[in-house]
Amino acid sequence: MNEWKRLVYVLLILSCILFISLNTYVYYLTIETSSNVTYLKKETKKLNDLKEENKKLLEKKNNIEKDVQKSDEENKKIESEISTLEKEIKDLESKVNSLNKQNSSKTVYFTFDDGPSPRTEEILNILDKYHVKATFFVTNQSDQYNYLIKRMYDEGHTIGLHTYSHNYKEIYASEDAYFNDLKAIQDKVYNITGMRPVLIRFPGGSSNTVSRFNPGIMSRLTKLVEERGFYYYDWNVDSGDAAGYNEEAQMNMIYTYSPKHDVINLLMHDSTYKYATVNSLESKIKYYLDNGYTIAPLDSSSPGMHHMVNN
Repeated sequence: MNEWKRLVYVLLILSCILFISLNTYVYYLTIETSSNVTYLKKETKKLNDLKEENKKLLEKKNNIEKDVQKSDEENKKIESEISTLEKEIKDLESKVNSLNKQNSSKTVYFTFDDGPSPRTEEILNILDKYHVKATFFVTNQSDQYNYLIKRMYDEGHTIGLHTYSHNYKEIYASEDAYFNDLKAIQDKVYNITGMRPVLIRFPGGSSNTVSRFNPGIMSRLTKLVEERGFYYYDWNVDSGDAAGYNEEAQMNMIYTYSPKHDVINLLMHDSTYKYATVNSLESKIKYYLDNGYTIAPLDSSSPGMHHMVNN
């Protein structure tokens, strides 16, 4: 074999090898491309599915936000309606009480001195059970009971002023001392309720004799309080609880003295150990209702039942 033939033969072999290699490369390239296309299709589908899911979630979120906004608006509307209704109820209760006073010749005012106390909540619960309103002449016993003053006010009871300190020596030391004490308890009620009471009950009543260490102080104070726009209230039936009377003794006081009056200002006390007052309260309510009395809270038009001043 000459050189040319050998060269041609080598070239032919190389050409075959090259052809086979190219075909093999193209084959594997085609397989890889096909695999990439398939993977791309899958990922594209996954992307589209995620976009669709995201779109649905966004729609759901928007709907929820609309519902929340709508709910907030409805809640505000309901709160406004409740506030309006509460005002209407208070106005109607006031009118009913006024009409009851006009239409009934027999009225009893339940009054409680010295609260609020651990017994106040029990008293308020009983009054609420019978839909009865009372008058509380409050003191500064403890800040832990401030919420009960707010409850008295919110439930339509009358809040009157008794004393801040309930210390006779301090209160009746002078006119200035009395009015400083009165302002202190008035400020406290104002800070709790936003209302400044002008109904008062003197510690010991206007007929007290414990103030005689300052001659004539009660004669002067009974005039001064009215000149300054206050209304003071004594009582004409005493439950006896200040003297520690038990339930039976308190009811006997009521049975004995109530028939003598068509209009009664009943003195009771709201303090820690007045269990008998609380335990007999339902009996008192039933007695007066059964005997034709209207039970009402005091206001500035109510009779003061003023005692004879003894100093």
